[in-house]
Amino acid sequence: MFGLIILMSAPLVADPTFPETLTVNDTSYVQANSSSIKLLGIIKLTSASLYLGEGHSVEDYPGDIPLALRLRYDRNFKKEQLIGSADEILNDLYTAKQLAEIERALGLINSVYLDVDKGDEYTLIYDPSMGTTLLYNGVEKVTIPGERFAEIYFSIWLGDHPKSKKLSQALLK
Repeated sequence: MFGLIILMSAPLVADPTFPETLTVNDTSYVQANSSSIKLLGIIKLTSASLYLGEGHSVEDYPGDIPLALRLRYDRNFKKEQLIGSADEILNDLYTAKQLAEIERALGLINSVYLDVDKGDEYTLIYDPSMGTTLLYNGVEKVTIPGERFAEIYFSIWLGDHPKSKKLSQALLK
């Protein structure tokens, strides 16, 4: 469903409501770009902001660099909708063998997702020394070690899939 909404959405627009910096576990991240997804150009669904570790630029992505992706929801979504949309994109982008490499990690992150209401936020943070941490409204839910998980999982929003390509282009411009 979320994927269908993205396909029907108008071009993404800048969203100035995210802070310019983010500090987590003594690592500072600087906002690279932010954007909003709007249905039919009218109804705001989700806002996203990409942050990179200090000293890095979007040209460094993809790579083993510190980064954070903050997603603010402007509508209610069930956890099953979030997981289903992510799984659909991952299954289109990767082979079963590639996804098998991170199967346990996917199961772990999916197990901690919660339904979102308007105003809720998920933040994904990748720190090369720790792995990928998922925060829900600023509260840590899980940390998953490994660069490979981060590489695959962040591609849901920053990859080259038709359903997320507009967002990826806006955040990585």
